[in-house]
Amino acid sequence: MPSKIAWHHLEAKTVLAEVVQALLALALLAAGWLTFPLLYALAGVEVTLVVLLSGIVYRQRSAWRIAVDTLKSLFVWAFCGVFVFAVYFGVGGFKDGIDLSPRAFALLAGLAAVRLGWAAIEAHTTADPRLQWTREVSMRGAVLALTMFFAAFACFIPGLPLAMLLAHVAPAVAPDLGLGLAFIGVQTVLAFVVATMTPAELAEISRQPYLPDSSRRAH
Repeated sequence: MPSKIAWHHLEAKTVLAEVVQALLALALLAAGWLTFPLLYALAGVEVTLVVLLSGIVYRQRSAWRIAVDTLKSLFVWAFCGVFVFAVYFGVGGFKDGIDLSPRAFALLAGLAAVRLGWAAIEAHTTADPRLQWTREVSMRGAVLALTMFFAAFACFIPGLPLAMLLAHVAPAVAPDLGLGLAFIGVQTVLAFVVATMTPAELAEISRQPYLPDSSRRAH
């Protein structure tokens, strides 16, 4: 994350891209074509793939450490999911069981894997693979990981009140749209914050993407 948020570094094209993406996701939720569990599951898949592929791109960790990091990302996803889905259940979600739409999940997760795999290949063709990967992929992975963490709070407020309010006008999609709005709202704001990072900050992250072992032991 940037050490100091410099909003003047936020470009209009970034704002437009994030807003369009957010509106599209909300439209799919409102239409019932996307559910909140599917949205959250796909975020977990993408973060896990980013962690896994980052270990390969950065080449600073052994296969064992990469596996451990990947399992940690899955644990964070599951831990935050306990709180997120507790709220979802409380506002009427899971009435018909866990409707994860296996085909839709497999398709979208597969597309995410292909996109990230292609990004890894592209990174290796550039003069500075680590910087390219950091700028184009790692930062989005960080945004999604932080979104899952903050969503554990945002789904209570404002997610829960929104879902309860929407239940009066659109009961069929109220749980998905209410919590989805909170989740996507957090993700969009965090994406804006990350987009204010300077090239120098991104370069520094690409050079040292992990905390040194000495720092980890000190804490």
